Amino acid sequence: MPIVRQALGSRFIVTSTIRRLQSTVNSSRLNLTKLNNTDGVSPIENQHNEQANEYTNQSHGFTRQNRAAAHPATLLKNKLTSELRKNNSSLLEIFNTFKMGVNEVCEENDNPEYFQKTFGLNKPLADLLTKSSNTNDADIDPYQILDTMCQLQVARSEHFEIVMDYFLKNGKFQDILALWVRYLQTITENPYSLNNKVEFKTAKGNNAYMNPHAKNLAITAVSYILLLENKPSLETLYDLLRLDKSLGQKIPFTSMKEVIDRELPEQYKVTASEGFNVLLKIFSKSDKEWFLRHIDNSLQVKKIDDLYHSYTYVKEDLDADILTRFMDKYTAFNQFDKTISIFNELKDQFKDNKSFQNRLLIAVGRLDSNINNVTSTNKLNRVLAVWNSIVKPSNPDASSYAALITALNDSGNFEHFKTVWSRDIPENIKENSEVKEAYLLSLLKSKNVSYKEIKDKIPENINSLELINAVLISIVLDAEVTRDQFKEFYSKRIRHEQDATTKKISNIQTTAIKMYADYKYYEHPENFQFELPLRDFNKSLAIIEEFLRVAPTLQSIELLYEQTKEPFDKRRFKAFAKATFLKNDIDIDFSEKIFRDFVKGAKSRELRSEGFQNMVETMIDGFCFIIRRNRDSSILLKIDTYCQLAENLNIQLGNRTLTRLLRTLANLSKNRATKFTEEESKFIENFLNSLEKNDSYVPSRSDIHAIKKFGLEPR
Repeated sequence: MPIVRQALGSRFIVTSTIRRLQSTVNSSRLNLTKLNNTDGVSPIENQHNEQANEYTNQSHGFTRQNRAAAHPATLLKNKLTSELRKNNSSLLEIFNTFKMGVNEVCEENDNPEYFQKTFGLNKPLADLLTKSSNTNDADIDPYQILDTMCQLQVARSEHFEIVMDYFLKNGKFQDILALWVRYLQTITENPYSLNNKVEFKTAKGNNAYMNPHAKNLAITAVSYILLLENKPSLETLYDLLRLDKSLGQKIPFTSMKEVIDRELPEQYKVTASEGFNVLLKIFSKSDKEWFLRHIDNSLQVKKIDDLYHSYTYVKEDLDADILTRFMDKYTAFNQFDKTISIFNELKDQFKDNKSFQNRLLIAVGRLDSNINNVTSTNKLNRVLAVWNSIVKPSNPDASSYAALITALNDSGNFEHFKTVWSRDIPENIKENSEVKEAYLLSLLKSKNVSYKEIKDKIPENINSLELINAVLISIVLDAEVTRDQFKEFYSKRIRHEQDATTKKISNIQTTAIKMYADYKYYEHPENFQFELPLRDFNKSLAIIEEFLRVAPTLQSIELLYEQTKEPFDKRRFKAFAKATFLKNDIDIDFSEKIFRDFVKGAKSRELRSEGFQNMVETMIDGFCFIIRRNRDSSILLKIDTYCQLAENLNIQLGNRTLTRLLRTLANLSKNRATKFTEEESKFIENFLNSLEKNDSYVPSRSDIHAIKKFGLEPR
């Protein structure tokens, strides 16, 4: 049986594939809207469930007279599964068993299309293809098996994916495009071969869905850009993938990036990445709004890093709106140094752009916000330096003053912000809506005003979602504000599906605030059930992290933890553990329960020691925070326990944690009321000795001197 390349001839080119593809699709009556629904939300109707449909109707050659008889598809499935499990079975033998079994059943039932709607053979046939992909068998190859499956009408989406993966790993990109054509032909001949929606159970027993067609789209698209040698055409790729722009169907960039990063052989990655970058840049021009939303909806720093690298791969023809959206996203992730780097990298092109300047000013105001030894005066000087050297010389407008207000407040200089507001900002600028909103947001962030005090100053139409969220937080945390007041403000400003466009689309923070409000106003909060997007782990984690910031006490956090600790995710455990140390009603027992649950889950998954490092450091950082807040040296013995655990696991604590612990010990030592016990002193000495042996860390000599002089020596 000829393989794909033989079938097409050695002069295979992309354009011929496209022509063949168009001919295939145009001659088909199949609705390809379903095919390209990459969200996987349109199920194939009449899919057979083996248990529910053990017996088929008369059209499949069966009567219901013998209800004890097994379904022929089930018998064949069991036979194939049994042979696949035998170590001494050859692929050719199993393949022949499959062919003969299908033909016999079809002949016995006088129905050549008997298996057309049957999904019972999916798993063993997928295993057969996988085994053939991983075995160098000269008698049979994956494509031959798949070709026969197509002829017998039992090939499904996931089977094509396995063979595409096989071709991908062997660098057969032309064969992948040809296989894509065969894929569409197969769907035309048998629409049941496309599994638009595969339902499965999550670890918590909930229904979830995946779309096996999405992977085939991505592999085909990656193969296309590799064959075009960095000169991809957006329109050609739309035609190749049969995507309908009028229906909002998009090129699967996220899935393509995953294929390139995780599955493509190393020798092709550079070429594929270059082609991907070019294609993404072209697409960002053709659909700028979608690209901006794509940035907004990315929930991981790495995803933003990848997007930014791809977009700026070619430094020409960059869009200021897109770049400032990247800056906004980095600032939201507390990656202020990356926001500043974008400005420095591209300042020759955009130095005079007001939006660019404003993002720089805000990032500088928030820089080092979590470092104790950087004073508000240091931060103020940096903000004023940027204002006087970059913003002021280029004739600041209202947006510039709004950014200055934000930067001053975020840098911890609320009093200076009030002075600037009263003395330096022109009256006509103060009436600008953007400036007004920045002023109100700063008041709310300062926590010096309540919702009641600011209520009458809130404008009817608010442009800033950040301000809307800040008001919602002030409402939900105010004991005197009712549920109806929260609901009224929320429904008036946050858009629902059919609402007016003047309302804002909620973001992750809005969702978290609403979730806390639903909990707080519930008749019996202790019985409240939190709802999170089950299909999207990253989105669920982002909502949880925002909820942990919004919730004022541990009561709601403990309830959320118990409902979301499964399935295991080390990032979620870290977020919960960190949050427990930051609330006023801190409960160390709860913090350590989270750690014990983490260890239990990590061990069951054989998590490597580096997987424990972040969690151990989170616990040490949290205990340092308690010590600084309460000046309680007894907590040092807790830290000692986790330092010993790190040593037993061969974990070297990161420099940031070492610095925080060293500074905590120095501050404790300088406090005249502190008197270390013998056990505490022994821990401190051991810690200092470990620093001397650590070649990768340079400790502060002044901190060590303070510890030795005031902490360890008699006073």
